[in-house]
Order: sequence, then C-alpha cells, then structure tokens
Amino acid sequence: MNKKIVQIQQSTKTTLGPFNGVHNKLRMRFKWYYRWHLWRGSNWVHLATLVFFMVGLSLSIVSFGFLSYKTVVPTPALATTSYIVSGAGSNGWDGTYTLVGNDDNGNPYYVYHNPGAVVSSAGDTSFNGTYSYAGNDSNGNPYYVYHGGSGDRFLGRSGDYWFLTSADHHTDGNWGADEPPSPAYGIYNPYDITGAWFTIHGASPAPTVTGEVGNRWLAKMVSVGWEWLLTNTDSSSDGSWGGSYAYYGEPNTELPATPWHTAEGNDPAPTVTEGSMSSSITISGTAYTDDTKSATINSCTNCVGLSINGGAKTLTSTDGSGVYSFANQTVAANNTITLYLTGGTYTGNLVTQAIDSSTNITGQELYANDVALSNQNAAPMTNTLLATANNCADCGSDIKFTDSAGAVTFTTGYKAWIVSAKEYKPGNTVTADALTIVGTFTPEGNSITLAGTGTPLVISGTFTAGTSTINYTGGTTATN
Repeated sequence: MNKKIVQIQQSTKTTLGPFNGVHNKLRMRFKWYYRWHLWRGSNWVHLATLVFFMVGLSLSIVSFGFLSYKTVVPTPALATTSYIVSGAGSNGWDGTYTLVGNDDNGNPYYVYHNPGAVVSSAGDTSFNGTYSYAGNDSNGNPYYVYHGGSGDRFLGRSGDYWFLTSADHHTDGNWGADEPPSPAYGIYNPYDITGAWFTIHGASPAPTVTGEVGNRWLAKMVSVGWEWLLTNTDSSSDGSWGGSYAYYGEPNTELPATPWHTAEGNDPAPTVTEGSMSSSITISGTAYTDDTKSATINSCTNCVGLSINGGAKTLTSTDGSGVYSFANQTVAANNTITLYLTGGTYTGNLVTQAIDSSTNITGQELYANDVALSNQNAAPMTNTLLATANNCADCGSDIKFTDSAGAVTFTTGYKAWIVSAKEYKPGNTVTADALTIVGTFTPEGNSITLAGTGTPLVISGTFTAGTSTINYTGGTTATN
C-alpha cells in the first residue's frame, strides 16, 4: 500500500516544476493521462521525446536554410591584397586584380583596370592615337582619353557598345548620344574592342583598335550556392555578382578556387594565383548634421561613402547614434582616405591620410555642409592629397571640391574645416566660401580667396599666415 501511495505522489510532479499545475488538471480530467503517469518509465519516454524533438528541429533549421546564408559562407580573416589572372582565352582578363574593399555581402572583391587602347587607320585621323584610362563614368564604366592636337578624343562604353567620340560624356555615361559629328565610330562587344568597328558619323574607313579596355572584377557570387567569378559588371553596391560573367572558379571553394571554368568567355579558362596578404583595418566615426554637432545623422541607409586613394567607392549605413564603420579595409601607408555623406539629404566630406597598413582610423567626424581636412600621420593635408581624393570617379558630385593644376576650389555652399590638432598646408591657392581653422592653417605664400558673406574666416586654432594673401570677394572681410 505504501509503495502505491509513493507511486501516486510521484505521478503528480513533472520534471519541469512550472508545469505541475497544468499537469495535475490533465490527470483529473483524462483517465488515460492519469494511468500513463502512474507508469514509472513515463518520465524517461518524455525525456527521450524532448531530445529527439530538439535534434530534429536543429536539423530542420539547417536543411531549410533558416540560418542566414552569410553566416555559413566562410570569409578569410586576412584580406589578400591581390590576385594574378593569366592565360584567359578572351582578351582583357589577364592582369593583377587589386583588393578594393568589401561588397554589400561583406565579402572582399578585387578590380583590374585594363590599361587602354591604340587606335589607328581611322578615316578621321584626329582619332588615331593612344587612349589611356581616365577613370569611371557615372555608370561605373571605365573610359579612356587621347589628348590629340585636334582636342580630346574619348573611348567610352554604353551598354554592350564601345564608342569613339569627341564628346565628353563621363558625367552621364551616354557615350553613344547622337550628336553629329559624334560618335564617330562604334563596336558591339562589351568585352573586346579589337574586332570589326563600324562608322557612324566619322570618315571612312573605320579604325583598327588594339589593346585592352574595361574594368574587370574578381568577386564572390552567393545567390545560388557560392563561387568566385570574373565579371565586367560592378555589383559591389548590392553584392549581386553573377548577372553576367566570363569565368568562374570551382564551386564552394575559396580563392584561388582552382580549377577555373569558362562561362561567357573564350576557352581556355584562366589560372588564378595568390598575390600578397595584408591585415585589414577599420575606418569609423560619427556623422553630424552640422559642425556644431547638435544632432547626429541616425539610421541612414548607405549614406556614408568611402574612397581609398581615389579608388572606387564603398558605402555603409549609420546606426541609431549616427555611428558608421567600414570594416576589413586594406590601406597602405599615406593612402588618402575620403569619407563623404551621400543620398541627397546631407552632403559633406572628410579627407585624411592613413598612417600605415595596420592602424585603425577611428573617431572621424563627418559634418554636413563642410569639407573637414585632417591627417593621421605627422604630414599635413595638402592640395596634392586632395587631388588624389578627387580621383574617385564613381563618387560623382558627392565630392565637394575640385582641383586644377594644384589649386583647390571648395564647392559653393561648403566650408573648409581644419580639424583640431591637424594641419592644412595647401601648397597652392585655395578658393572657398568660408574657412574655419580649428587646427593649424599654413598657406605660406599662396593666395586664399573667400567668397562667402557674414564671417567667412573663423580662427580658433593657429593661422600661420606667412606671406599669404586673403582675398574677400563676398562683400565682407569679417573675421572671428
């Protein structure tokens, strides 16, 4: 009898105490439930069932892809700074691909700028010459320039066509715009410009073109399985590589992803070998609505851009406190670092210089409507460095200064702001609406033109005037 009483008492308890109340209500209501829990082995059956359920749930999560795909695709801890592609059957793919940064999926990607082309035998002889890489147009396509005796001639791509034209369309990318006498000649082939050209508005015969043009990217496609590929389409902003590509590496393997295979290119497929390795750094800071830092630019999607040494842009977002961060960036000592606000609501720049390839660059404050001038090493910011920063072709109008023969002009409506404890030593003339010196300004013997009204010159730092001249052209000479 005592044994039976103990058995009944034990059946009133569950392994998980919080469920005792529900458990006993079910015992009172259902006879089968009551009898089942009188059996001593019921607890072990319950425990085994729970274990099998948890194991099955885990397998289901993995099998059906409920885990983020990005977490299961390996990314190297160290960034390889370059890869060498050789032996490709199609023209224009062999070369050294240099690390640009990380795409929208967080994977590193690499670019190779083909050097240019030689045009000969054109009926319009003003087009005959050597065309050199000049940057990327507004569509992200490379374009090439020949500085001839009859004026500049351009080699640019629109869609799947390349055109030879006397009209500069790098700001809109529309190289095929029908503007007689341009374009003069064209070819339908996005990959290779050495084939048969045709005459549009130029004089016959059509030219012979040799050389290699176009940017090429080495990137990881993760949308279907994952594999490395070689493509002439830049998809770094959304990570959707794979729309069109010439060659691809062995699926599900990291670079050099041997062996490589032919897709839209010509056989044979290339060989890819590793270049050099380098540790990466983080570049971060806070974005503000103005230089008073009264408010931060919060939760803004892809509104902060980065260009390293005038190279292609990379975008990131701010968090709820206006903080932005670019992780896994590869730089060299003294590289120019350009940060900028983009997206339309706020615009402004910060230009600095990397101290070396391993030191993080943090605490960089971006102010809307300012161009902040800084440096990470002992050397000052100069107009020469600003000219390098201005080489970012795909940054477009977000860069708020221009350079010409060493002279720098800051865009109307934007203030040049010298960061605290930093120095700006232009080395040539400077034109701006306003200048705020929080750090040190050393113009030496150069002319400074301030076109703004109100108080265009504010000095709270050090102004080492030398023999410089300040010209006020805005109707005011007020200085604070």
